[in-house]
Amino acid sequence: MTALDLDARQVIFRQDNLAQLDWPRLRQALDEMNPRLVSLDQLAGRKQKGAFFREVLAERLRLACDASAGAAKASRPESPRRVFIVLSSHILFPQGSELRPVDVPAGCRCRVYHLRYQMAQATWDELGKVMKPLKPRRFDLRSPHDLRKALARILADLRKL
Repeated sequence: MTALDLDARQVIFRQDNLAQLDWPRLRQALDEMNPRLVSLDQLAGRKQKGAFFREVLAERLRLACDASAGAAKASRPESPRRVFIVLSSHILFPQGSELRPVDVPAGCRCRVYHLRYQMAQATWDELGKVMKPLKPRRFDLRSPHDLRKALARILADLRKL
């Protein structure tokens, strides 16, 4: 699991082994974010937020594909599929941001779900442009009920794999 602060262009939480999520450490990382405080570095680098997201996503994809390739070499007939769940709001990057789509490694057995929560009626989202080659399955969330429905659909989809 990786949590990002796009404004600060920082990975604020990372846990590779998810046998048991370290909830206290994740909560602490989220609590330490202060959306009311903007640094000069954040203002100067605001056009790099999209590129930062793409780079982190590309790194995680590469690691997942390397792990899958290692499993295939270990004579397993079917390498494991990697699942990515991206949780975000609707994101509009500053004009002039570099929003080139992520490069997907060859042979990547990845499934991507994009859960977008909406605090208002928004019809724009540029984060999807960066993830487009991954063909994410997108769910718009307006309520806790929408989240439950999305998770049920994701689980049903994963059972078919």
